[in-house]
Amino acid sequence: LAALALKTPGLTETMAIGTKSPAFIAGVCETSITNVDQRGISRPQSAACDIGAYELVAPAMAVTIASAPAGQSFSVSGTGCQPGNYTGGAVLQWQVGASCSVSFASPQSVVAGTQYVFSAWADGPTTRTRTFVTPIGPTTYTGDFTTQYLLTAIDSPAAGGTVSGGGYYNAGSSAVVGAMPAVGYVFAGFSGSLAGPVSPQNLVMNAPNTVIGNFLIIQAITFNSIASRIQGTQLILSASASSGLTVSFASLTTSVCTVSGTTASMIAPGTCTIQASQRGNSVYAAATPVSQSFTVLPAANFTITPNPPVETLYRGVVAIFVLQLQSVHAFNGNVTLSCSGGPAGSKCLDFPQTVHVNGTAYAISGILFPENTTPGTYTMTFTGVSGALTNTATAKFTVK
Repeated sequence: LAALALKTPGLTETMAIGTKSPAFIAGVCETSITNVDQRGISRPQSAACDIGAYELVAPAMAVTIASAPAGQSFSVSGTGCQPGNYTGGAVLQWQVGASCSVSFASPQSVVAGTQYVFSAWADGPTTRTRTFVTPIGPTTYTGDFTTQYLLTAIDSPAAGGTVSGGGYYNAGSSAVVGAMPAVGYVFAGFSGSLAGPVSPQNLVMNAPNTVIGNFLIIQAITFNSIASRIQGTQLILSASASSGLTVSFASLTTSVCTVSGTTASMIAPGTCTIQASQRGNSVYAAATPVSQSFTVLPAANFTITPNPPVETLYRGVVAIFVLQLQSVHAFNGNVTLSCSGGPAGSKCLDFPQTVHVNGTAYAISGILFPENTTPGTYTMTFTGVSGALTNTATAKFTVK
């Protein structure tokens, strides 16, 4: 028998329908007139009202929402659809004919450095939110995801430059990683998942990776002398740089200079121009070498000139000599004066006794001798002392 008449508590007799009946969810719900069938069962029970006086209370059907890879989260909404949040592989009981909405989150991360991006449903549609009408048999709907791995790019130090290429990549694809130093820095090389000073480089992303771009600050080369002119000695000069860089002398412009390692030397007199470049881990840290000139001058000195150089005087008279002191090769210092060589019993006095000489300076030397001095010609010696320097001058005077 196709169907049986049922006696119900409703207003009239009704005839039951099944899920395969053409009347199932094929009607229009006139809820403004009534929202129950002839038996008082609320309608609709599924996605739409059934045609006729009988509203079928649809049975539940097993619907599996899966994901590939497994374990991706999704949400379900809709009447008769077990609304809620689930993970891929969940088996839900939906009423046959119910309209159920499924939405996968995207991207999703289960393990740090790995994420999954929704790509499409296994049967073709590419929208991650989709509405299904519950079929009359058990069914599985699968959402496919693309696996992506994170490339972490680190600048070391942070102010030294920028490493490009960081982010998520599809598994098996290649990331192009480059390094751009900031002003005042130089790129020294990659470490981590890449190595070496070549930039850019390609990195196949088969797992999460970390690449560190190492930058070195360009420091001014420091020479060990702040003076550009050294007097009267050998100049031994070295240079250094910080940030783990070593210094090498690139060239020496004259034969006056000699070089050994990071030290250059020269002997007076002469001028030496030194070019020094920074190197660290075989990387130039400066685009052009730093150049500096150093000059060694002949030793600084002074001279003493008495005036007059010759004098005639009588016994019992004071002989006066003016001493002119002159700087040689930029001498700048104090000179202490003394005199000697007069006749027996004479006394010599210099004023001032100490003279500062920086250019031309003067002092007076006076000689007093007794009246009984034996007439004759005498040689007077004037001596000036400044540190290790000692200079003398002589003058002759005749006593009558």
